[in-house]
This record gives sequence, C-alpha cells and structure tokens, in this order.
Amino acid sequence: METYIFFLGSNPQLSAAEVWGVLTAGELEPKVIGLTGQRMEVELNQEPGTELLNRLGGTDRVARVIKKTNKVWPVQDLAEIISTGTSAPKFVVGISQYGDVFENIKKIAVDIKKILRSKGVKMRFVLPGGKDTRLNAAQVIFNKLHQPPNKELSVIKTAANEYVLAETIFVQDIAAYAKRDTSRPARDARVGMLPPKLAQILINLALPEINPEQSVLDPFCGMGTILQEGWLMGARMFGSDISETMIEASRNNLLWLSTNFPEVNDLLLPELFVQDMRQPFRSVRQKLFDAVVTEGYLGNPISSPLSKRELNEVSESIIGLYQDALKNILPILKNGGYLVFCLPAWRSSRRGYSFTVLSPTLLDFAGKLGYSQEHLLPDALAGLFQANSRGTMIYARPDALVGREIIKLRKV
Repeated sequence: METYIFFLGSNPQLSAAEVWGVLTAGELEPKVIGLTGQRMEVELNQEPGTELLNRLGGTDRVARVIKKTNKVWPVQDLAEIISTGTSAPKFVVGISQYGDVFENIKKIAVDIKKILRSKGVKMRFVLPGGKDTRLNAAQVIFNKLHQPPNKELSVIKTAANEYVLAETIFVQDIAAYAKRDTSRPARDARVGMLPPKLAQILINLALPEINPEQSVLDPFCGMGTILQEGWLMGARMFGSDISETMIEASRNNLLWLSTNFPEVNDLLLPELFVQDMRQPFRSVRQKLFDAVVTEGYLGNPISSPLSKRELNEVSESIIGLYQDALKNILPILKNGGYLVFCLPAWRSSRRGYSFTVLSPTLLDFAGKLGYSQEHLLPDALAGLFQANSRGTMIYARPDALVGREIIKLRKV
C-alpha cells in the first residue's frame, strides 16, 4: 500500500466526492488518511493509471508520497532522493512548497545542484516565480516534470508539524480543458457555460466506472459540454434539447471535437434529437439509459441578487419544468440507474456563500415518483466535511449570482 495526495479543485468537497467514487469503483482499495484544505491523502494498493486520473475533473494534480518525517530533510538527503532511480545524464526537477518548510528555497536548490554535480549528475531546477510557492500546471507540463526522468517534488508542512515529501505522477492538461471550453465553434453565454471539469465531475458521480456499453442521456444538452466530456471518457452519449438551434450547436461542437481530439471513438459519436422535457419521450425505447446527467434550465441571467418576491416568482416558474422532467425521465432510466443534475441556486448577497435553492417539495415529488435520493457526501468523507441538510452540494464561481445545486437520485 502507498499513499497518494490528490490536490483538489476550487470546491474540495465536491472534488473529494468525485475522487472517492471513482477510486472505490475499481480495485484500488482506497483508504482516506486525511484531508487538509485542498489536499486529500488516500492510501491505495496500486498506483492509479493515467486513464483513470484524466477522468477526474476536480483534481488538478496527484502525487505519490515518498517520505514522512518529523523534521526537515537535510540537503544531502534531498539530493539523494532526487537522484535515486535516475540514470539519465540530464534531468529537470521542480519544487512546490506548502507551508513554511524552507526559508530560502533558491539556496536549497543551489546546494542540491552542487552536491549532484560533484557526483557527475547534471540537473536543472524549476522554482515558483514571485510570491508563489507552488508551480502552476503550465510550468509542470511545459518542463515535463510529471514525466521521468524529470520530476516535481511537493514539500509539505502539515498542521501537526509533520513534513511530507511527494512526487507528482499526474497533472491536468489545462490547455486541453481551455481549448474544449473556449475554442468550440458554438458558444453562447446567455444559455449558460457549463465548465468541462464540472461536466466530468457530474458524469463520474453518476457512473464511477465507464465503458462503451453504458448509455448516458443529457436531456438539456444545450451546447453539448456533457456530451463531449462523456464521449471523451468512453461512454455512449445521447443528447436532447427543446431547441433545434441548440441541437445544431451541439452537433457542430461534437464534430469540432472529433477533429481536434482524435482520441475520441468515432463509432461512439453522440446521438442527438429534439425533445421537450415537459412531454414524454417518444424517440427512445423504455429503460434505455444507464444514467441521466444534465444541467437544466437555471433561469434568466441576473445582474444583482434577487429579492424574496423575485425568488418566489422565478422558483415557481421553474419547479414545474423539473417536475415534468423527473416524471418523463423515469420510464427511460434503467432500474438502479442514476440521475445527476444541476438545479439553480441563487446567491443571497454579493458577499458570502449563502444560497437560496428550490423548494424541498421537488425532492419530495421525486421520492413519490420512484426515485431515492443519495447524499453526495460519501460516508467515508463524512468526518472531513459538513454535509448540508438536503444531501446536495453547491457549485458556484466566487463572482456568480447564480450557482448550481447538484443532486443525485437513483431509480429504485
């Protein structure tokens, strides 16, 4: 068993839930060691593969723990650790620091280079710039620090004054995410811009294991973000929308994806069709889908927090749509299949993290239809996070007035 550190994204609770679901679905036998801020330590029986890690939208880096001590490592020890297992005549090492470990990291780097040079080893250091103590993903990728013989080392001082040394084994391809987010031919901020990373998280919450035999529907497909991410992950995707314009936008974006990301399987090109979610499905057979993953209608864009009266009005205008959607999805979802979807959550003020969500009568309605709600926070993480009373999670940018409440239902 070895320990790995998952460096979580901007919503650590949601990211941790995604990590735990994907890890437990395989044969890695995960055990949570602890969580500090945005670092989650997990013990695994083997190193997770790149294909699995590439699926994690909420994890920007993963490192394998090399050593834990109760004091800072001498420079000689660091030099030995850096050179161990490396026979290349030249290599590059990056260092990211978490906590007050080294007072002068540049001096440490110079001393290590001197020690290794005396042994005939040539190397170059990459250090964070300015006031940063952590290398950003672009630096890691550009310098190929996640590919042997190069390496990125994370030196960490914990709250318990323990010192941890870890080597990066994976870093998110930020350029690929940016390309899928901003370079697609069809984009329209007025209909919402679901981040590709969040789309991955939603799919993983519904299907921790993915294979081409599984079918996933996004019934509010819009610009096709969930479809594209599911296709990249290897699922058989279907998309519908009430708007023919949105269907055409999704089609154009998917064709663009197949050209710019040749790793997708063209045999699994997502299928698209027009569907009003207030009406029963007619173009698909009963009990077809293993999962339904979607971001529904979040309401009209707003420029200031809504008053109580305005919130009541917009909620009343939306809740009926979701009741119809829940009713019409049920017959086309396999028994035991999951529905993971985003509901609107309105920020109560420009400051703080307080949100107003749709009435609990919607979840009561889902229960009467034949859905069972599953809490997004797994039991294994319950001691690390505070769950909300609805068993859901809120995802919102710091400046967003409308966030997303993520809900997971199972057809019983």
